[in-house]
Amino acid sequence: MQVENEKSIYTEELATYLNLSTSTIGMYEQNRRSPDLDTLLQLAELFHVSTDQLLGIEPYEENDISEPSAFTLGQKIRCLREKEHLTQYELAQKLFLTPKMISFYEHDQRIPPADMLIKLTQIFHVSADYLLGLEYKNNHTGKTSPSWNEIVSLFPNVALLTDEEEELLKYYHSLSLMNKRWIVGQMVDLIKKGEKSTSIQNPKE
Repeated sequence: MQVENEKSIYTEELATYLNLSTSTIGMYEQNRRSPDLDTLLQLAELFHVSTDQLLGIEPYEENDISEPSAFTLGQKIRCLREKEHLTQYELAQKLFLTPKMISFYEHDQRIPPADMLIKLTQIFHVSADYLLGLEYKNNHTGKTSPSWNEIVSLFPNVALLTDEEEELLKYYHSLSLMNKRWIVGQMVDLIKKGEKSTSIQNPKE
């Protein structure tokens, strides 16, 4: 992996930012070691590049994607596997893993390392950004996220939050990108379960 120092950040400063040792940063830059996905996401956010660029994945025409972007990484792997009509055993064979490990991935009990992520993009013909829930970075518009004051000026009602909601947002903001995606996936699951329970209790006549 090539970590480009686009912000003129010295190795020591980058290591401090990522809470890693300078030797680890050196191994990343020399392709002697791959970062975990949480570190990969932090690097992509810091340098404003896609995870595909960091992993050296060449852009190509992507597969038809219908899975909601709020899906977790594991949910996307499962949906893409089923779309390709692959069993867990068959996908495991392609990745030189065990079916049990594929099950761990699909249930978000294990996170695939960078080399497995690259293989998954090749098998399913999707970008790493898509798998990680970072599709918005692919447009390369250079636009930055709006500040809270800008959001409030455009959508006044967004400021009408309870104290509890504001506290939840503060906790959410302090999470890593990977954990934020996991939390969103859990919320989607809870909403679906609630809708299913409601439909059972109130069947249409």
